[in-house]
Amino acid sequence: MDKYIVAIDGGATKTDIVLCTIDGKVLNRVIGGSSNPNDIGFDESVRYLKSLLEKLLENYGGLEARLFSFYAGLSGGSVGKNKERYTLAFKEMLINTANVYNGSDAINALNSGIGCDNGMVLIAGTGSALFVRKDGEIIQKGGWGYLLDDAGSGYDIGRRGFCAALRDYDGRGESTILSELYSQHLGGPVYKFIPEIYQKGKQFIASFAPLVFEADSRKDKVAGSILDECAAELALLVKAGAKHLTGSGELYKVVLAGGLWKSKDALMNRFKSNLGKDFLLIQPELPPVYGAVVEALARAKKEYAVGEYILTDGNFYKNFKNTLN
Repeated sequence: MDKYIVAIDGGATKTDIVLCTIDGKVLNRVIGGSSNPNDIGFDESVRYLKSLLEKLLENYGGLEARLFSFYAGLSGGSVGKNKERYTLAFKEMLINTANVYNGSDAINALNSGIGCDNGMVLIAGTGSALFVRKDGEIIQKGGWGYLLDDAGSGYDIGRRGFCAALRDYDGRGESTILSELYSQHLGGPVYKFIPEIYQKGKQFIASFAPLVFEADSRKDKVAGSILDECAAELALLVKAGAKHLTGSGELYKVVLAGGLWKSKDALMNRFKSNLGKDFLLIQPELPPVYGAVVEALARAKKEYAVGEYILTDGNFYKNFKNTLN
C-alpha cells in the first residue's frame, strides 16, 4: 500500500474521495455531501471526512493503511487556522501515511486543468471565487462568503431572482416572469415563504438559479439583466487576478470550475464578451479530485524521488480516466 495515494476534493455541496495507484489507476471512490467547515462546523467536517475515509479504505487496511501520499483540497480548508487544524487531524487519522498535505479545493480545480503551471481558476457554483497561482504562491480574489461577496455565483443569481420577484410584487420593480417561476417552485407566492428562505439559507437560495436561466431563455428582461451583471462580476474577478500574471506575453490560462459552467451558454457567452481575447478558458475533462491526486504526488515529489513521468506521462491521465467510476 505504500505506493498508493488518497486524494479528497471537498466542496460546499459534494465531497469526492479516491484511492489510486501511483500510476493513476483508481481502486475505489466514495462520494458524499458537504464537508465545508463554514457550513457544518470544523469538528463535524473532520468527523464526516473520517467516516468517508473509513469507507474508502475498508477493504485496503482501513485508516492504518500504509499510503504513499495524501492530499485534501477542501472548501474552507485554508480559512483562518483551518489549514493547520486539518493537518493535525489528518495526521492523527492516517498514522501510517508517509506524506500528509491539505489546502484549498481551488488547488484541485487548478491542477485538473493546467497541472502545476501558473494560471487561474474561476470557481462559479453555489459560491464564487478566483485563485491565482504564480510560482507556487496562491492568491485569492473574491469568495469572501455569501454575506460579504460570492458575486456572480449560483447563490448571487438565485438571490437576485428572489429580489426581483419581491420587487415585482411590491410594485418597486419591473414585471418579471421570475415571480411566476419562483412561486411555482415554492408552491405559493414568494412573500409567504420568507421565514423558510432565511431558515434554509445559501444552498436553498442558490437552487433557484436555474429558474433565472429559464426566464432568460424566455426573453425575460429582468432575468437577462441579472445574468449580465453576474457575468460582468465574474469577468472582473479574472481581470483582477490577471494583474498578478502580467509579463509572460502568453494568454492567461483560466480554468473554469463549478456547476454554473455546465451547459450554461447564456452565462458563458456573456462572460466571454466581458473578458476579451487575452484569456485561454479551460474546462477540465476530469473532475477536480484528479487535481487533488496530482497535488498529492507533486507535494510528495519534493521529498521523494517519484519521477517526472507521474505528472507528465499521458498514461497516468489515461489510467485515471479509464478507471474512474
